[in-house]
Amino acid sequence: MSGQVFSCQAIVLDQRNYGEADLIVSLFSRQFGRIQTIAKSARKSKRRFVNKLEIFTLLDVFLRPPRRGLALLEEAELVNSFVHIRQNIALYAAASLLREFLLITTHEGDADPELFALTLWALARFDQGADCRVVTAQFLSRFYEHIGYRPELEHCRQCGQTMTTGPSWLFNTARGGIICPLCASDHGGQPIQPGTAKFLVSCRAAPLPRLHRLKIAEAPLVEALNILWRYGNAVLGREIVSWRLFTQLTAH
Repeated sequence: MSGQVFSCQAIVLDQRNYGEADLIVSLFSRQFGRIQTIAKSARKSKRRFVNKLEIFTLLDVFLRPPRRGLALLEEAELVNSFVHIRQNIALYAAASLLREFLLITTHEGDADPELFALTLWALARFDQGADCRVVTAQFLSRFYEHIGYRPELEHCRQCGQTMTTGPSWLFNTARGGIICPLCASDHGGQPIQPGTAKFLVSCRAAPLPRLHRLKIAEAPLVEALNILWRYGNAVLGREIVSWRLFTQLTAH
């Protein structure tokens, strides 16, 4: 990211006021990962940035690398505003949840084409009116694996037994996977049904263009989201702040 003006496609993750008229804009791009930029006079501009720098928008951006400090956001062309996300409070809460995961785990200068593609897929599904809880479960099942914390959902983490139908299987966040009935008394955890585990495994394995075809019933979906929430807290070592609002606004 040195030299003359360069361009890339990026998702707006965050923005905040700076000085009297500028904006600090955090972008997530395919080629460069997170990019912290400054949009000079963006709050006064009537043409260059109007309605373009809202969170979740997809842009073609033109940036000038600085000698020091932040890259200068010179121009931005709107590719997709994902307008329906901003018109539906439940969709906005779901997108904000995914945004929190991205803000915590992405880093400046680290190219991540796979995560960028997964994020665009999720935003598009939200914008199309898909069940935001299902999309969130599908996103996170792949996200955890992508960042190197793939939970074990097929074999007991203690004895290695393959998961079978029947009661009393648990998901133990500290062990990072499922625990069979024989080992459950020594470890504890959240109940998980074989169908829930199978759905999450299928989400990891499915090609991204076919991920939307995977279906899940209400009860296992609630179970899956509870497991993904608790596991996320453990993996990130902190509470996922957006989860409570997401749960409140998307509860059936």
